[in-house]
Amino acid sequence: MTNCKKTIKFEDFKEETNRILNVPENNVVTQEFKSGICSVFEHFAMATKNYNGFYHTYWMNKGYKEWETAGEPDFPEKTKFFGLEYTRTYY
Repeated sequence: MTNCKKTIKFEDFKEETNRILNVPENNVVTQEFKSGICSVFEHFAMATKNYNGFYHTYWMNKGYKEWETAGEPDFPEKTKFFGLEYTRTYY
């Protein structure tokens, strides 16, 4: 029997988390599923002092430009340009 590696690199964990969070929603990968992924990731990121925040993927790719075009409305209207809550990318 081979010895199993008992640790993973945090960067690998973060990359896989980001990959899952940016999969388009379907009948398995829902916003609720992504919420659970975020909870687990944030727990371990904070416990290991590796939490550096996140950005909303839609905001970075399209939402910001749409917000500018709409005249840069303030909150709460601004939030509609962020995209889905758990479609995010962690730093």
